[in-house]
Amino acid sequence: MSKSKTSFTTLDRLTVAVLSKDRPELLESVVRYWLDQNVNVIVSDASKHPNLEVAALTGVLYHHGEDNWSQRLQFLSQSVRTDFVMLSCDDELYLPSA
Repeated sequence: MSKSKTSFTTLDRLTVAVLSKDRPELLESVVRYWLDQNVNVIVSDASKHPNLEVAALTGVLYHHGEDNWSQRLQFLSQSVRTDFVMLSCDDELYLPSA
């Protein structure tokens, strides 16, 4: 009897949900990193001003609003359309070699 193995050659089944607040440079950098990895990206940005550069990126679902923590997590969880999700912040990178 053989066991089937799942091989992940792409990350298209993964969504990275990113929380951010008032760190536009970090947010843009981390979002571009994940897009380069072909990962789905959802952003909940509670900054005073929307990050128009990130909002305009193809492949990003961007939400801006000064919602509370619970509302932001609810938005992220309801927006995921992939099999797997990883919650991250704008100052976190997860490297494949780690």
